[in-house]
Amino acid sequence: MDINLWGPVLPALIFGKSIADNGRGSIIYITPVSTDRTLTKVLGYSMSKSAVESFNKWFDVELANRYGDSIRMDVLKPGFFWNEQDRTLLTNDNGGSASRGQLVIKHTPF
Repeated sequence: MDINLWGPVLPALIFGKSIADNGRGSIIYITPVSTDRTLTKVLGYSMSKSAVESFNKWFDVELANRYGDSIRMDVLKPGFFWNEQDRTLLTNDNGGSASRGQLVIKHTPF
């Protein structure tokens, strides 16, 4: 939670007013598909990133009430990217896709 939730939230709280004082700006979060799709073995990660999306909705309205349309907040959800951290969950010993990896690919549009 310290990294995945407070890491994105605190800078927005700290720099939001500075952005508004400069006239215009954007705060953009990138969140994973696990906020919309239930994935096992990543509960804490999914919860923290879902909280970031919820914060984004709340803070977007709060900033609009305070500063009008000076600051825009958005969430981008680019899809699933395989990385070294996920390799043991998504691949089998010979490097092919494990059943979990196949499910991820099946539910990834591109």
